[in-house]
Amino acid sequence: MEFSGKGVLITGGGSGVGKATALKFAEAGAKVAIAGRRLDRLNEVVNKINELGGLGLAVQCDVSVKESVSEMVDRVLRSFGGVDILVNNAGVFLGKSVLDTELDEWDTVMRVNLTSAFLCTRSVLAHMVERGEGKIINVASGGGLRGGPMGSAYCASKAGMIALTESLAEEMRHLRINVNVVCPGPVRTELFDGIASSIREKIAGEAMEPEEVANVVVFLASDASKAINGQIIQVRNRVRW
Repeated sequence: MEFSGKGVLITGGGSGVGKATALKFAEAGAKVAIAGRRLDRLNEVVNKINELGGLGLAVQCDVSVKESVSEMVDRVLRSFGGVDILVNNAGVFLGKSVLDTELDEWDTVMRVNLTSAFLCTRSVLAHMVERGEGKIINVASGGGLRGGPMGSAYCASKAGMIALTESLAEEMRHLRINVNVVCPGPVRTELFDGIASSIREKIAGEAMEPEEVANVVVFLASDASKAINGQIIQVRNRVRW
């Protein structure tokens, strides 16, 4: 797949699925901006992008804060001239039961996992509408399709992302803007390490590598997926989530 000249913005791009996705886009010729809170990690990924001969941009950003998101998108637009592809990938995991979850913890998970996708999408969308095309890929989770123990806040936030995707896809369907959501099963990332050990041990043998999810994201961003819109794409091995 070819992405020469395309501008890509990936949140949570400093590690895991975001990092793997950024490198795959760079290999295909895209200009890749990655956003996150840890600038050191972002710079490491940008260095790898540059080694691949690509053009990378690291933007330190709190994607749960409106002003920070606006500044991030403005910088990417100035640097790349456009955002053709948005990947909402930022996420945190809270491994607690409902009884043990404090309101501020619940709010943090919702802001980072769900509100961030709303803010980034809204900030980029006007630009995409003006250009008459675009691709938005949201990275949710199998937990958004079926809740699991010790992860109520996370699962609820990912279910919200799925509903946001379906609603937005309907709103954008006549504007040549495709919106889809990827729901991976267990993936070997830092979030995976945050799952309760009793559950993690049961599914460790079935966990995927970040690159396996990145392959699907890149496909959904390509011209080959023009006929795919508003879809929930499950990515998993044999394990049932």
